Amino acid sequence: MALIVGALAVAACASTLPEVKMYDGPVQPGREVRLEAAAGAGKVEIVKVDGKAPVGGLAGLDHQARAVSLLPGKHTVVAKFSERDSVAYSRELWFVGEPGKTYFVRADPASASFLGTTSVQFWIQDGAARRVGGVVVGNSK
Repeated sequence: MALIVGALAVAACASTLPEVKMYDGPVQPGREVRLEAAAGAGKVEIVKVDGKAPVGGLAGLDHQARAVSLLPGKHTVVAKFSERDSVAYSRELWFVGEPGKTYFVRADPASASFLGTTSVQFWIQDGAARRVGGVVVGNSK
């Protein structure tokens, strides 16, 4: 019984994406910018920030994150959206993070049919649900 419980605990940990600090040096509470992949219809993941993949999770094997900590300033973010076993869509976004604030990467299947999602709209919003930043033109899949 203990073996089954242990295996389930490991599987649960492995299935969740990590939270990753994406800057060098000591942790800077109160100054950090937090960026989270928002829950919704489908799965949103943070794939890259400022050209770097977040590395975390068990033994540093995950290269996607559910949340990252950044320093204030302008950042580019590559986000990925997928539903169940369907095609994954990605988009490069930008935003300017302010100290101590939390932002959310969101994705919405803008066009869906019985064949599945055909396009996805991506954006970043602040804690008051206002859209910030924008889409980097020419970088989509």
